[in-house]
Amino acid sequence: MTQPITTHQRASSIASGIFLISLGILFYTNYWWPGILLALAVTIAVKDFLRGRPYDLALSVIIFGGLFIFFYFSPKWSVAVPVLFTIAGIWIIFREFFLPKKRIGEDATVDISQEVSEDEKNES
Repeated sequence: MTQPITTHQRASSIASGIFLISLGILFYTNYWWPGILLALAVTIAVKDFLRGRPYDLALSVIIFGGLFIFFYFSPKWSVAVPVLFTIAGIWIIFREFFLPKKRIGEDATVDISQEVSEDEKNES
């Protein structure tokens, strides 16, 4: 995971603005399906980029971009559904074993122990 470009709140705000702009374009062009998939892809990709999540960014673009292309060229469900489930399963396994993890509570434990040692030094 890379460093985020901006805060979570700012990334969410920017992504929400992009989604509203996309909806405006869809209203204007009256190109709802599969245009909404493209709007979601751009929104989620920008949010993942701003939050420093390159793997989630790539996955979002692949899934939503693939769905857009798939629906644009008429779907064949007997092929698409197994492929999408397989891709999702591979991603979950890849993320679990190969991406760095930030464990909940590890940072908090370090901060608390540092505070306790600083308090003990101040009392002495």
